[in-house]
Amino acid sequence: MTTRENSSVTADQIFFDARTAVRFQEEHIDSSVVDSIYDTIKFGPTAMNGVPLRLTVVESAAERDALIERMNPGNREKTASAPILVVVSANIDWHETLTRTAPFMDNPVEMFKDAEQMRRSSARTNGALQMGYFILAARATGLDVAPMTGYDAAAVTEHFLPSGREELLAVIALGHRDVELDFPRMPRLAAEEAVRHA
Repeated sequence: MTTRENSSVTADQIFFDARTAVRFQEEHIDSSVVDSIYDTIKFGPTAMNGVPLRLTVVESAAERDALIERMNPGNREKTASAPILVVVSANIDWHETLTRTAPFMDNPVEMFKDAEQMRRSSARTNGALQMGYFILAARATGLDVAPMTGYDAAAVTEHFLPSGREELLAVIALGHRDVELDFPRMPRLAAEEAVRHA
């Protein structure tokens, strides 16, 4: 059983000590850290080794303002304070790269080209899985994370994902949190409630 007493430093950093940021410290963090985090999480398992995750790093002042105004009012201050903002989406046409990421498959592009509903479902599931890896890897680098789904989804999608071939998953803010605003640790379900042994 994993407990605080026998956990590793990494587990402390990504689970026990981590909190979702309410507001971020004012500082500059180079956005290339997103590339480094991705280069770590790309090795996480996904179905058929597909890679639906797409990360749009919002950098210019105009694009940051465009994102902030599309967030729900309760998320705008938090979003504005973050050094790094990332629009996270899932590519519906993830099957097109399987010739590289799953060379063991026989003609996967042709196999899935007419199965858009399945591809959408898989993109959401595996994109969310990869997003989870991203959050944990960001915490492992020492960053704090605020994943948010409180926004005008249609407006964020129209502005940042105009191709129509990506589904919005979340907006993630990265930086170092203002610890003075930390909430107390909220309760979680115990293993006895959440884990079944069949």
